[in-house]
This record gives sequence, structure tokens and C-alpha cells, in this order.
Amino acid sequence: MRSPAAGFIGRKHAQYIEELTRQFRSGQIDEALHRAIPLGGELAAALTLKLPQRRTDLRISQGGKSGASVPYGPTVQQHLRAIYRQATERMCEQSPVIWLFTQPVTYATSNRITWQARGDDWVRAVDMAPR
Repeated sequence: MRSPAAGFIGRKHAQYIEELTRQFRSGQIDEALHRAIPLGGELAAALTLKLPQRRTDLRISQGGKSGASVPYGPTVQQHLRAIYRQATERMCEQSPVIWLFTQPVTYATSNRITWQARGDDWVRAVDMAPR
């Protein structure tokens, strides 16, 4: 049985997705990420009266309870994947820093072995010898 409120609920969810899309495309990435809809997981059976909730933080947690994805169907899921991918590309292109790996160089000394540090920072057992 279809509820008379189904059209209203559908329009509210559509407005939510339109606003989310606008935020991603206009560069309001931080706010858009807080409002992003999870993809994958188990789909909820039907749209609810309640819109997706804004996250208070963006930390990734493991082992927690995962919520069901909103059942918007494959077309909207594809749309969300596309805008999430575009946002990821934009964040990578406009990164304010250069991502480098810093090799920690920490050596200890011992009176029981002889060893000379290498220029390439490799520490190999073959380069060590007992005294």
C-alpha cells in the first residue's frame, strides 16, 4: 500500500541529493562530506521520513555498526559514486601540500658489532660484523 506522503518524502530526499551534489560541485567539500550518503552495504527496504543525518566527524571506524544505505536505486547510486569520485579527484589536484613519505632514520650503536650507515638508509645484516 502506497502512502499519500510518499510523494512528499520522495521530493525531500531528492532535494537532499540535489543539495549534496551542489555542495560537492561548488567546492564545499567539507560540508558535503559531513552530509554524504554511504554507498554499499545493505539497502534499507524503503525511504524513511527521516533524511540522512549530518556526521559530527569524519573519522573512519572499524567494527562499529554500519547503517543501511538509503534505497535510492541504481541510478542515484551511480550518480553519488560519480560525484564522490569527482570530489576525490578535485581534492587530490588541489591539495595544499605535497604528499611525501619521510623515512625515519634512527640508529643505535653497540660496542659488540661494527657497522657503517649506508647512503640509501638500508640497514642490512650483511653489513654488520661482530667485534
